[in-house]
Amino acid sequence: MHRAEDADRLETELQKAQTDLAAAQAANAQTTADLAAAKTQAEALQKELEAARAQLAQLKTASETQSAELKKQIDSEKTTAASQKERADKAENAHKTAVGQVASLREEALRQAETLTGVRTELKATAEERDALKVRSEELQKAVTAAETAAKQTREELEALKKTVEENKKADETKPADPPQEGTTEEQPKVEGEKPAEPAAGN
Repeated sequence: MHRAEDADRLETELQKAQTDLAAAQAANAQTTADLAAAKTQAEALQKELEAARAQLAQLKTASETQSAELKKQIDSEKTTAASQKERADKAENAHKTAVGQVASLREEALRQAETLTGVRTELKATAEERDALKVRSEELQKAVTAAETAAKQTREELEALKKTVEENKKADETKPADPPQEGTTEEQPKVEGEKPAEPAAGN
């Protein structure tokens, strides 16, 4: 009876051992599968890590390049800003100079305006004097014309008078001369009833 009980107990233990073995084998298989999956995942993670490292290296290179370009751009902008500031300073100085020049030009313009007013006044006086001189010149011209006309008439009268004198002289030379009386040289005694000589034509 004890042997039967031992056999049953051993069979029960064997079944339990087989069950445990099967469970252990199943667990081992699962563990192996998990290890394979973990290995595959680890390899994938390794690849992702390597890709991330490569991408990081690219990003680092790109960042360094971009940083260098930004630094270069900043330096250029600093240079441009300095140049613009210099130009702005020059422009401000030029503006101040221009303002001063404008003020000087305004003062000069005022002085010139005053001078121009004086010149205009002087020109007006000169024009009035010129007009007066013109009137005086016209009057003198008229007087000269009148004097020339009078001189011409006088010359004509003198010519006529000379001609008359010549004619009278010729008439006296052709007429017999009377003996002069004592005490007279120019006038001859008139004969009673004698008419005086007629003046020559044109006298």
